[in-house]
Amino acid sequence: MTETIPKGRLKWLCRRGMKEHDVLLERFLASPAGYDMLEPEQQQAFLRFIELDDPTMNAVFCGREAAPDDGVAEISRRLVEFRPE
Repeated sequence: MTETIPKGRLKWLCRRGMKEHDVLLERFLASPAGYDMLEPEQQQAFLRFIELDDPTMNAVFCGREAAPDDGVAEISRRLVEFRPE
């Protein structure tokens, strides 16, 4: 069984050292077409993604570094393609 993380905790974890990441992650979390549309396993992958340090997260976003697992790779791809409504 996967643990549900409160949205407030996720919002706090979305606060990053890079403003670009802040904006994208917080919009994804708040959008009805973003985080809430993810399956529980994908939500856990999102949590693993936002727990990455900023340089690693940026490298994964930019394709300079492989994601630590397939779930995180999928979340990164979704975030790159995300367009808020």
